[in-house]
Amino acid sequence: MIIKILGCHGSELTVDEPGGRRLECRTCGFLINDMCMMDAGTVSAGLQEADLEKIKNVIISHVHFDHIKGLSLLADNMAGRTRSPIDVWGLIGSELKRLNLPNLHFLEEGQVVTV
Repeated sequence: MIIKILGCHGSELTVDEPGGRRLECRTCGFLINDMCMMDAGTVSAGLQEADLEKIKNVIISHVHFDHIKGLSLLADNMAGRTRSPIDVWGLIGSELKRLNLPNLHFLEEGQVVTV
């Protein structure tokens, strides 16, 4: 499994540290095997268009803003550029249903799904 960490912070901020080092803080997003996002706080800001086209699934752990803010940008960037829809997965009973997304799938705790 290959995991690319696009961000793991609760907000976005550029911090200039002593010694001239610049730290780029981005919201939560982990790209797994080039095809699956775990959380979507940071998606488009951390990937090139060719990388975005490979994403087939997005798993949302919970609906805090820093975990979902990149969903709308991903949808906008991929509109008309992808042949198959991107599936979004979340826990049943979560507030994810309020986003009213097409291709939204709900999972129960302990459920196993193969995609």
